[in-house]
Amino acid sequence: MPVVDSVRTPYPTDMDPTEPPAAFALVFVLSFAAIWTFVTWIASRASGWHRLGQRYGSPGPFASVGEQMRFVSAQIGWGNYGGALELRASASGLYLAPIWVLRPFHPPLFIPWSEIEVHRPQGRGPTPWLTFRSVPEARIRFSQRAFALLQHHLRGRNGTDHRGRKATGDTVSRSSPVR
Repeated sequence: MPVVDSVRTPYPTDMDPTEPPAAFALVFVLSFAAIWTFVTWIASRASGWHRLGQRYGSPGPFASVGEQMRFVSAQIGWGNYGGALELRASASGLYLAPIWVLRPFHPPLFIPWSEIEVHRPQGRGPTPWLTFRSVPEARIRFSQRAFALLQHHLRGRNGTDHRGRKATGDTVSRSSPVR
């Protein structure tokens, strides 16, 4: 007489019980995407990129013009974009875009040189802060490597030298920040 197994398994016998089901993987991927989207949204607002994007977004043909540098580091407001930016400098202005993983809520920017104000470095950091006439609450400080690309475009902005110090004739005064 054949022996009948009366114990039934709660899963199909051809499936390994240690493998997570496909639904778990789908939930994980969707959760990660939702969290990443939220993080980039918060970062765009905390750094000031959102406000810059409202004023200087949609660069059009300027995205392919000028001297280019990739994997640029900059402090933008409270945000630190370490090696996550693409920078272009042309005679018309500054093009700035994040790497693709940061693109949600971070539109590429084109900022004309006439909108940029240079401020003397204060506190930590060897390079000056850049602020913008139309968005005065936003500010950017580039790494030394990136700032070197911008220096010749920034000379003479607001009566300052490329370090943000007030220029008076052939001498440079370190007496006050430029505002």
